[in-house]
Amino acid sequence: MNELTGNIVKQIQSGNRAAFDQFYKEYFRSMVAFASSYLRDKNLAEDLVQDAFIKLWEKRTTINDDSNLGAFLVTIIKNSMLDYFNHVRIKNKVESQLQSSLAHSVELNYQSIEACDPNSLFQKDIHQLIQKALNRMPEQTKTIFEMSRFKNMSYQEIAQHYQISVKGVGFHIAKALKEMRNQLKDYLAFIFF
Repeated sequence: MNELTGNIVKQIQSGNRAAFDQFYKEYFRSMVAFASSYLRDKNLAEDLVQDAFIKLWEKRTTINDDSNLGAFLVTIIKNSMLDYFNHVRIKNKVESQLQSSLAHSVELNYQSIEACDPNSLFQKDIHQLIQKALNRMPEQTKTIFEMSRFKNMSYQEIAQHYQISVKGVGFHIAKALKEMRNQLKDYLAFIFF
């Protein structure tokens, strides 16, 4: 990089575009190479250097007459790269925390669903509906159903107990099952009679 004379600094300070264009042509490629050596992305380096030249132009009136414009430009680029890397570092930290949080959430959900017992989910509701259905049945139908399903008695044993035919027991069971299906229609996928 060539040292610019105080004359060019004064020209740029006063808004001379030709002097700025000369400075731009002389320094642009070397500044991109400098930025690329850190950023490892030529397009990003070019954008950052372009922005640095814009900032230099905007701050031209605040530059001292004895300033080294090359060093001033490198300082702008350095600060821009530090801002960029700080942003990337924060972004990576947040992404890492989000990833960790997501992994933790997935693990909790996995453990929760793994521990889930489908039979117990609706057990209380189903039990209440069964009781409601049983209470709506005629007493003999209710008792015959309970003997068949809860006491595991055969149709023959129930028929002997009530002194009715086996077909009569089947009639009461069919009647009870119809009432049960009606009461438990929303839960039939979870219940097997």
